[in-house]
Amino acid sequence: MDEIFKSKIGGEPAPRVAEVSIVPPEHPAVDAPSRDGLLSHETSAAVGSAFNTLTQAVRKQNSQTLEDLVREILQPWLASWLDDNLPNLVERMVEAEVERITRGR
Repeated sequence: MDEIFKSKIGGEPAPRVAEVSIVPPEHPAVDAPSRDGLLSHETSAAVGSAFNTLTQAVRKQNSQTLEDLVREILQPWLASWLDDNLPNLVERMVEAEVERITRGR
């Protein structure tokens, strides 16, 4: 097993790292910070609840979602692009398909 800890340069053993236990405590304190962040579960839940209340208040004032806003902005642009490009695109594709079918005979 010492071969695993030898460095590639000079064959000297690499320093060993102290073993760390990652077993969670059996009864964590109620307000102990979560392992994922700095906030306790109760604080995180309170913040989440506050943001949900804010989101609902904003939606009541302005019922337009981001999806609606993007659709409203892109629809005229897309319609213009389709008007300019779709006829030529369809024509080229139909010609290519007719050419493919007529060569097959």
